[in-house]
Parts: sequence; C-alpha cells; structure tokens
Amino acid sequence: MLGRRDVLRNIVPLKLLAAYPDAIQAPYHEDGAAAGALLRLPTHVSPFDRQTSPSSDDVVRLSVTHPRIAQALLARVPGGCALVFKLISSSDRDGVAQRFRLTRATASIAYTAVAGSQFTPSDEVALSERVDERYFDVYAAPGYARDEVQGFCSTGRALAFALEWQGAPVAACFADPNFDRVDEIGGVYTRPEARRKGYARKLVETALHALVCRGARPRYQVHELNQPSIRLAQATGLEPFVTTEHWLSEY
Repeated sequence: MLGRRDVLRNIVPLKLLAAYPDAIQAPYHEDGAAAGALLRLPTHVSPFDRQTSPSSDDVVRLSVTHPRIAQALLARVPGGCALVFKLISSSDRDGVAQRFRLTRATASIAYTAVAGSQFTPSDEVALSERVDERYFDVYAAPGYARDEVQGFCSTGRALAFALEWQGAPVAACFADPNFDRVDEIGGVYTRPEARRKGYARKLVETALHALVCRGARPRYQVHELNQPSIRLAQATGLEPFVTTEHWLSEY
C-alpha cells in the first residue's frame, strides 16, 4: 500500500480509510514505478469536516509519486460539486489546479517527536483511559461532542489527560490512535480563567511522555494561525513534518 511507504506523512488518509471504510472512495493507480491514491469522503460523514467545511460536498486527498498519476486519478473526480482538496505538496496542488479552480482556505501543521526525545510528565495531570464526566464540558469548548470523545475512548488505546484548578476541571486533552503506532494528541483546551499558568504545556508534555513510554509515535496538529499552539509545539521540542493546505473548488 502506498501509504505504508511513509506512514507518518500519509497518516490522515490511512486513519480515514480505517475509520470510514464504507463511506470513502479510494481509487489506486499504478504506472510502472509510479503509483498514487486518491481519497474522496463525503463531508457529512466526518464530524471535523462537517464543522470546518459545512458548505462542501466532498473532501479529497491525493498522494502520488509522479504528476502523471495525479491526472489519472483526478479524472475520476466528478465536477459540479463543492470540493475541499487537502494537499501536502506543491506538486499535488499544481496537478489539481490543471483541472479545478482552486482558492486557498487555510492550512494545518503536523508535528512529531524526534527519535530519542524525552518528556517530563506533570504530577498535576491525571491520566485515565476514560474521560471523567466533569470534563465533557471542557472538551465541548473547542468543538468535541460527547459522543465523539467517547468514540475515541472506545478504542481501548486512547488516553485522557485532565487538570484541575481550585478544585474545578479547567484543562484537558486526549491521545487517540490514528493508524499503526501513530497516536494523535488532540482536544487541548484550557478554560479562559485558568490560562497563562502553563497548564497546556503540562498536559501536552504528560501526553508525550505517556505515548513515548508505550512505544507510540506522537502526532500533534495545529492550525497555521494558532500561534499559542505553535509556540507550545516548539517549546516541547516537537518538529514539523508536514503542512496540509486546504483548497476550495466550487462550481
């Protein structure tokens, strides 16, 4: 499989294939030594895409080793609908632009830990395989519904990290398996009244420590304009490995 040649770079398509096998369309094309795959997922299927791209019909991802493969795959994408292309290389973007009018919307940056990195957990952070009932409101603030968080925890490999201030739940994040041994740290949020106390860093460093100890490779993704999250990633020693640009194509 193409994605297994570089699991970390292709982690989101691999995660989507595992999560939505019945809803996703994933044509694969080979031509000699070149190969590629295109993933097309109806926007309404994914809670994240439903929230961030509500006016689109499908989300499309492309991963190819040669531009000619891109054109063969893109010929299978129908026109006449609103699409969001999520692309990780300029060559893929140029290939898509040959067939679709594109408008850049945003981008996200994914970070990971360098091999051999060590992280210091905080005694203030509670670690659990289940979410404390009191923390669902904390997760709801950045947009995670109760059933979505419970879905993460139902895998048996997810971890929840929580922190209290003055006896009240104020900060939380979770780590859930994406694919293979890659686990994503997400849902990082601190209530406004408890910010600027270093809680987010304590949560993330504790999560990183837990993942490294269990042999997982951490993934931490941030919006390109979220400077506090970017500074947090840098402060903990994480390094960026891929930027995914979102391009809109509307008819």
